[in-house]
Amino acid sequence: MSTNNRPTTVRTVPPIKIIKNKVVGNINTNSNLQSQLESNKRSLPSSPASPSNTANSSATSATKKSKFFISPNRYSILAEDETYSTNSNDNNPIDVDTQSQGSMRSTTHTQKKIDLPPPIFVKGVKDFFELSKELAIITGPDSFSCKSTSSHLKLQLDTADNYRKIIHFLKDNDAEYHTYQLKTDKAFRVVLRNLHPSTLVSEISAAIEEIGHTVRQVTNIIHHQTKIPLPMFFVDLEIEENNSDIFDVTSILYTKIKVEEPHKR
Repeated sequence: MSTNNRPTTVRTVPPIKIIKNKVVGNINTNSNLQSQLESNKRSLPSSPASPSNTANSSATSATKKSKFFISPNRYSILAEDETYSTNSNDNNPIDVDTQSQGSMRSTTHTQKKIDLPPPIFVKGVKDFFELSKELAIITGPDSFSCKSTSSHLKLQLDTADNYRKIIHFLKDNDAEYHTYQLKTDKAFRVVLRNLHPSTLVSEISAAIEEIGHTVRQVTNIIHHQTKIPLPMFFVDLEIEENNSDIFDVTSILYTKIKVEEPHKR
């Protein structure tokens, strides 16, 4: 019995792939598979909304929130910064809120302190009523105030002129009082070093006036414990514009001296 030697052909069926309950015929067909996959893909979220849509949505949400809260403008800071920006080519000044500046000035403004003259302490007052009437005639009814203690009567004047008037009045009536010197009446005081203590104060005063200063008083300084005269002198000058020139003086009366400011106690 003869056998057929021809090779037998094996038929194969194209592979079938099931994708989500759908049969895909030929997986090697790229175009069909790609289209199938694209059709079955889940749709992606849409692109971000346009600026106009974002603005509308934010405005809507802001309207809803405004019922409960006061929401400041998120861009108000940028707007304020723009008002303060400068342009080198712009000659017009930048307008700033003058009302806010006025309020800042009003809060930072402090009243200027008025320097009152020193008080006067009067002793041995017999008739306060008659004294107060006399003071009111000299200075005015609202120009002074009084305060009584067990030992003296304290007078406080409002101006330096009234202070001087009351001092003259007390001196003319031989009143017992004490007070302090006015700041405006204080002299310009310096210290002269290295002058021999036997030097006459009149000679020192004349030598300084020759330089161009007006001398009020010259006093020799004495040691506070031993009471021995020291080679130092206080010189009180009248207040003038050239007072500071005294520190440039290095020699008077054949003596090399040094001019210094007095030490504060």
